[in-house]
Amino acid sequence: MDKNILAKNILILDELRRFSELVCGAGMRAVVLKGAALIALEPAYIGTRAMDDIDIFVRGEDMPAVRSIISALGYYPVPGDPWTLKNGKSGIAFDLCAGLWYLSRKENEAAFQGSKRFPLNQIGAGLFHLPPDEFFIHLAAHCAVHHNIKEKKWIEDISLLRALWPKETSTAALAEKLSGYGLWEAAGFMLRDVSGVDKSSGELWNRRRGRRLAGFLLNSGFNKTIPNYGHILRFALLPGTKKIPHLLKALFPSGEFLALRYGLTGASAVTMFRFLRPCIMLFKLLLLPFKKLRAAPAADQ
Repeated sequence: MDKNILAKNILILDELRRFSELVCGAGMRAVVLKGAALIALEPAYIGTRAMDDIDIFVRGEDMPAVRSIISALGYYPVPGDPWTLKNGKSGIAFDLCAGLWYLSRKENEAAFQGSKRFPLNQIGAGLFHLPPDEFFIHLAAHCAVHHNIKEKKWIEDISLLRALWPKETSTAALAEKLSGYGLWEAAGFMLRDVSGVDKSSGELWNRRRGRRLAGFLLNSGFNKTIPNYGHILRFALLPGTKKIPHLLKALFPSGEFLALRYGLTGASAVTMFRFLRPCIMLFKLLLLPFKKLRAAPAADQ
């Protein structure tokens, strides 16, 4: 047990309790994701699981009210990161999302509704965690796609989920959703290092026809500088029916996102950036090969 980690996580749970009181009082619900949910579920984990942020999944229509609640708790927006608010004294941050990137609107609503069966009463009313299968898939997708690295804490997170819900997180139980979400490769990327998984079958990481590009991008290390490569990798992994909606959402996000992301004030500025945003992203995409080349010599030193 690490005393510094223990002290930080006790503070995180205290902040979640304060958040819970205000969320519940306003008649809303929130889903706690990843590490913050795990330390609430497994008391022994509180002294070993290092983290700095609290990941929260809320309905899109509740996002403005939830941001106001977190601001009232002494948190301030992080410049350039629309959905993150940080406390300057504690260093703790709330990282908000209005949906999981690989889910359709209907699937996100189903996951949110499914969380009702998994309340985090040990923290407070109004807070829940994802159903075990969705919890497992989200954790694997976040580690493999968003960070594209295998940190010890994430391997331990996945191992803990399998220990808590072995049946719900088995490969057989996850197969249909992994296929529908386009996350077979992401799950395989993480499961290679999880004890108790049958590596001989290669079930999760044998590339299927038409998925070799996705597997190559996931395992190539190209995704080290999020968000530059994140959209490319996500686009490659998503099944065909989800690619265009994901692309349109990335190119044309909400007005609230644009205002927060670029520090805009006024409707005219937001409208202008609706047209500039695709150009900015295309320009960044064109610069990627040059950034990779400039980074290469430094990495060799």
